[in-house]
Amino acid sequence: MEKVLIAGSTGYLGSCAVRIFKEHGYYVRALVRNIAKVEPVKKYIDDIFEGQVTRPETLEGVCDDMDYVFSSLGITRQPDKVTYMDVDYGGNKHVLDRALKASVKKFIYTAVFMPAHIPANIEIFRVKEKFVDELKRSGMDYAIIRPTGFFSDMREVFKMATSGRVYLIGGGHYKSNPIDGADLARVCVNALTHPQKEIPCGGPEIYTGREVAELAFSVLGKEPKIINIPEWFVRFIARAVSPFLSSRNRGALEFMLTAFLNDFIAPAHEGNSLKDYFVELAQAA
Repeated sequence: MEKVLIAGSTGYLGSCAVRIFKEHGYYVRALVRNIAKVEPVKKYIDDIFEGQVTRPETLEGVCDDMDYVFSSLGITRQPDKVTYMDVDYGGNKHVLDRALKASVKKFIYTAVFMPAHIPANIEIFRVKEKFVDELKRSGMDYAIIRPTGFFSDMREVFKMATSGRVYLIGGGHYKSNPIDGADLARVCVNALTHPQKEIPCGGPEIYTGREVAELAFSVLGKEPKIINIPEWFVRFIARAVSPFLSSRNRGALEFMLTAFLNDFIAPAHEGNSLKDYFVELAQAA
């Protein structure tokens, strides 16, 4: 049985990857910094390695006996004062160093799909690409997975619809095809044995922001109430508050505006529909 280390195993994609890799017959080792957070997918894990990617001394042996590494490491909602450079670059680099030392066969990394018109100086893109360059120079076999976005990113729209109103920047006419976490995890599993180095991927359906909101209201059986906030106003507020934000929060704001005010459409992969995801959220409420 081939073995895979999953870094970022308690996040949305990482937890999906734990399950999907296990279902495909792999031995799964999960790298976690808080063992309690792995409980929802613990039954799919063969062994747990507790360590912090920002503290490389805690990672000794993490890749020993592993055939592959899959990493979805990146800043999400960590309360501490780590930066994108600390985690999205540094954390992945520390795992890569151990993978090289352990002679791992292949490293699968989830970056971000970047349309050609998006500026390369946006911080989160720049930092992730810095690690991509590091991985390419390492000499290890690799695959870079580039999703447009996850169904989980649409959860906030659903929550707003549940409360009765959805607020959209501008007219909500920008398009994207987000992908379900389990479907993306299957792309990652297939990448272990596929020769393609760069794999852009999106879900099977393209939606505008307004269509996502309307879908959420439809699933909830509610009349759509959509409030459009002018783009110029949002950009003005963002410029006004930006000097007072930490670099991490400033980067998050910059990424949010980029994601909501541009088309993000990648090659479609078959899989689950956004409607089914919203139905699951409604049933769980």
